Amino acid sequence: MCDEFDSIVQFSTYKLVELPSDCEVINTKWVYHIKHNKTRHITRYKARLVACEFTQKPGVNFDETFAPITRIKSIHLLCTIATALDCEIHVIDVNSAFLNSKMPDDQPAYVRQPTRFEAKGKEYLIWLLLKALYGLEQSGCLWYKKLKSILVEIRFTVCLADPCIFICC
Repeated sequence: MCDEFDSIVQFSTYKLVELPSDCEVINTKWVYHIKHNKTRHITRYKARLVACEFTQKPGVNFDETFAPITRIKSIHLLCTIATALDCEIHVIDVNSAFLNSKMPDDQPAYVRQPTRFEAKGKEYLIWLLLKALYGLEQSGCLWYKKLKSILVEIRFTVCLADPCIFICC
């Protein structure tokens, strides 16, 4: 939980504010997961702070939620091409990916401070999210847009057949 909270702070994910009278607060909860290696030994205990999105309202808290996912046929094709050309395939995992995505200014999201991590003497305040948080309806969409903008900036192009495949020319 401390590692997750430290990431949230490091990415400047929120600022403490009073809840505006015309807004609703979104609850948060901790979700826990145990990571295992190939031999089923525990390698890590992981905690993620998640927004309970079921309180969000379309058009108020978010507009767009669509985020594409890679088609399995695309992955098969890439593996086939890599094998035929004797290429290496590299996979990356972006830690705290959604925390890299900026929240739109015109669609503020207010969430409760996480249990056990309330700001001392400011427990009555809530978070105005500056970055996306897991569990929000729009988080996947915002992350895809952020990732796409970075890849396009470094001269990758989006594959027309699968928007999750980026080609470096």
